[in-house]
Amino acid sequence: MTFETILAVLKVLDEFKMIDLYILSKKLKISVEEAESILGLLLSHGYIRRKEVSISCSNCPLKSSCLVFGRGMVSVYIITKKGRSLLEKLSKS
Repeated sequence: MTFETILAVLKVLDEFKMIDLYILSKKLKISVEEAESILGLLLSHGYIRRKEVSISCSNCPLKSSCLVFGRGMVSVYIITKKGRSLLEKLSKS
């Protein structure tokens, strides 16, 4: 886990507003385990929060290629104000 990867995770979370573990790992081309580790670190410091959301796949046009298809509930991650402040500070350095 590098500084650049943590910064990239915060940038993706800020851009997408909310994202799940699998899509994050695919977007950043990192392993699910590395994404999970970074999210855990950011969660423990209050830079992001996790929310469980229900998903309805039956009418979604992307269901054939979706990484979360059929799970019913998915954990998404959302950047907090504290996380945005950190992102701003890190982006300036």
